[in-house]
Amino acid sequence: ITRIIKTTSFVLMIILGVVAIALIANTIKLTVYARKREIGIMKYIGATDWFIKWPFVIEGMVLGFLGAIISIIVLSLGYNYLIGFIQKDAVIFSLVSPYQIMEQLLWQFSLVGVFIGGLGSLISIRKFLVI
Repeated sequence: ITRIIKTTSFVLMIILGVVAIALIANTIKLTVYARKREIGIMKYIGATDWFIKWPFVIEGMVLGFLGAIISIIVLSLGYNYLIGFIQKDAVIFSLVSPYQIMEQLLWQFSLVGVFIGGLGSLISIRKFLVI
């Protein structure tokens, strides 16, 4: 049963990661379309491709970081609720305090969120930003 849970969790994690990348890519695509004229002007005055692309990459990374922070808050609230619920009914279980794992999860979620946000924006820029 542990193997099934691990496999299901991994597949679900991959699916949610792809969905997050797609959402960030679409958000960046909308931003690129809204600034199409500005991008053209920047290109005419000699801006390099990466000078134009970096703000979009940074925006994607910020979106990924904010998503990570929101997920940590939701996870923390849910974990606190479940700990209270489980410890009330089953005193036998020794559960990990949320404060013991939240710092580590914060760093991990933040790094993954920034990576996914940057990757989503790079995909969007490559696909939709014709410079």
